[in-house]
Amino acid sequence: MRRAALLVTVLVFLLAAAPPPSFLDQAEALYTGTQGRIDLQQAHALYEKAAAGGDPLAILRIAIHRHLGKCGYAKDPARAAAQARPVMAAVLQRAQAGDARAQTFLGTALLVGVGAEARPEAALPWLQKAAGAGEVWALHNLAWMTDTGLAGPADPAKAAALYRRGADAGNAASMYDLGTALMLGDGVKKDAAEGQRWLAESARRGHPMAMRYLANLLAAGELLPKDTREALRLYEEAILLGDRQANDDRGEAIDEGWIPPAQAEVSLNRLLHAAQGGNLEAMAAAGADLVDGRGTESKPVEGIAWLRKAATGGSVIGQRMLGWALYHGLGVSKDRVQAIDWWRKSAAAGDVPSLHHLGRGLLETGAPGAGREAIGDLEAAAKGGFTEAAMLLADMYDRGYWGVAKDPRQARAWYELAAQQGNTEAKGWLRFQGASRE
Repeated sequence: MRRAALLVTVLVFLLAAAPPPSFLDQAEALYTGTQGRIDLQQAHALYEKAAAGGDPLAILRIAIHRHLGKCGYAKDPARAAAQARPVMAAVLQRAQAGDARAQTFLGTALLVGVGAEARPEAALPWLQKAAGAGEVWALHNLAWMTDTGLAGPADPAKAAALYRRGADAGNAASMYDLGTALMLGDGVKKDAAEGQRWLAESARRGHPMAMRYLANLLAAGELLPKDTREALRLYEEAILLGDRQANDDRGEAIDEGWIPPAQAEVSLNRLLHAAQGGNLEAMAAAGADLVDGRGTESKPVEGIAWLRKAATGGSVIGQRMLGWALYHGLGVSKDRVQAIDWWRKSAAAGDVPSLHHLGRGLLETGAPGAGREAIGDLEAAAKGGFTEAAMLLADMYDRGYWGVAKDPRQARAWYELAAQQGNTEAKGWLRFQGASRE
């Protein structure tokens, strides 16, 4: 008894002596989900508190978020660079002294190019050191570099092993990437059951991409048994968390007929309830449904009202969709000038489809002197993965229109990018061109 009491006393003393987690520690746990659930709003507030106390690591972390437009920070690379510049020396000093978190943030800043060109080769050794110490975000970034060939020849098996280490440590993003690798057999033996478990755990912890990916699989009945009710639940949760692609994917699943009309109606009613409660993303999704007649008969006036409320409130999806409605006159008088203004707002927030819509809109309307801006927007959209933009650029350079001179080399480059993104038309063009040269 006396020995047990002594052990309890020692344990209580050790727990009391342990320093409480810092604001930065708490913010990172909420950002990654390692403590159970992602909470970006609370993480944002804690990052700000840590930075207000002068913590150079917190200041650099905020700069990284701002450079990428993550964690509630508007995308602003110029401001991010100005914020990072004064603390880089202090962060470097800590990294050199062996601080794993400093190594993680320094490596990440170099990887994404905060204040300078991205330098993956300079980022790699810092991320390797931090990953060796078990830093979960270093493990994730190193896995991504390994998977994409930025850490040497692409090695999916090694990447999957790194994702697993991060997932085991509780990082919801690593759980998502490991889950997708298992579903596809990318670097690991294909195992849909284990993949679903990791995706479900990532989704449970609040990772919107995991919610959306799992919803897509369940809606289509691909790789997993079809479950449209669970798919809609996951789509809606991702939408309410601000995942832009979830809105589009849910709409496509309904339009393709994967979701029964009665379930689509129930989903719309849930989104309307959330919209009435003030959620901007629910306003955007419900507004689009009402305009398009998704889950209901078309109610364009009501739909446009919700889209306008979402857009003016700052919803990027609301801005993009309102721009689309105005440009095409869907439920509202056609006004291409206003549409382009809304697309400028959503494109400035980093919305890739909006970059395409803006670029194309500027070219179609013949706005004076807008050609260079339009081409830049289309190029950014294409490089951001929006294949329609790559195909449009390829066709413009192939045939020469909208003020663009014919340029076979440029045309081929954009067709190649579209082909890499999976576009069958681009692949056919490239095959035809190869046969023609032979």
